[in-house]
Amino acid sequence: MTAVLTRSTTSGNYSRLNNSHYVLILGWGGSDDKSVKKYADLYEKRGLDTIRFIAEMKAFSPQGLAGMRDMDEIFPVLDQVQDQRLVMHIFSMNGAYSLVTLLHHKKYADLFSRTDGIIWDSCPIYADFMPFLKSYNQIMNNMHKKQLESGSIADWGRVQARKAVALSQNVMEAARNWVHVKTGGNISEVHPYFYLREHPQMPERHTLFYSEADVLCPAPTIRAFNQYLSEKRGKEVDAVYFTDSAHVKHFLVHPVEYNEGIDRMLSYVERIYHPNAKI
Repeated sequence: MTAVLTRSTTSGNYSRLNNSHYVLILGWGGSDDKSVKKYADLYEKRGLDTIRFIAEMKAFSPQGLAGMRDMDEIFPVLDQVQDQRLVMHIFSMNGAYSLVTLLHHKKYADLFSRTDGIIWDSCPIYADFMPFLKSYNQIMNNMHKKQLESGSIADWGRVQARKAVALSQNVMEAARNWVHVKTGGNISEVHPYFYLREHPQMPERHTLFYSEADVLCPAPTIRAFNQYLSEKRGKEVDAVYFTDSAHVKHFLVHPVEYNEGIDRMLSYVERIYHPNAKI
């Protein structure tokens, strides 16, 4: 998927930040640019430039966390804003894996040091192996919904073959992680949830949108993540909990609360860099 840099042409409430900041949006697995662009529009109408990118899902990488997503397409775009600070908007575990892969790249290892806040939508989570496989299977069904509903045996067979490959890759990934931990390694070295939770340069401000109705990325581990950041790491956490919105559907069901959460994040950044500004 091509990375897209969009320069805001709007004089919005947060245009003052545009000289110093942009918003990096990393999309969820199975999403398309049209879906992610809707979120970029939320920032652009507020006067901020955005970069949006959707990495292709991958269940296993010989390089571990450093290679879990192919991020090559985004590097030239990030180079155009390398002197600016940023706010991140991360969707689901595909976005979390994308972020972790970026942080493992030598050129972007310090990306968190230039990040003033992260908005997490439906992530991050840590799940046992079988619940994880169930969620991964559902994501793949969503990604290939048209083929599965086409009635074509050939289409059905191709989807099942892809799922079989993904299953085997997930098994290899789980086995490698198990061996790593059992032989004395730290789980934060092999799993994005713990890698991010323990990252020494984790930004100070976080907003989390999550829901009890999310069956792909369940609420308890997201809640545990935000509690850990708040209680153990001393970070500022704005947790926005819903009961009825499905995975990455929080904005569609609760647009007012979602926009308010974005404004609270941007207002926090605004106060740091423009303390005398009136929004």
